[in-house]
Amino acid sequence: MTFAPTRRVPVSERAAEKATTTGERIIGDLTGPFPTAVRGERMLFVCYDEKSELLFAFPLAGKTPGGVKAALSRIRLLLRYVR
Repeated sequence: MTFAPTRRVPVSERAAEKATTTGERIIGDLTGPFPTAVRGERMLFVCYDEKSELLFAFPLAGKTPGGVKAALSRIRLLLRYVR
């Protein structure tokens, strides 16, 4: 199986392209561990939506793919109501 060559774009060109719709580009970071919270969370998942300029922060119990996926689903749900 062969693949067509891809066009590599310099980072500066990609960074110049801004998101045109809400939820198109979400930048995220998983930080921690922090001291354990009352409900057992030790990590913090922080996301920024480039178009709406909204910042979201979700406490997580650990670095599990399920926890990050649930947080992203909540962000998508919240962004439905943003224009």
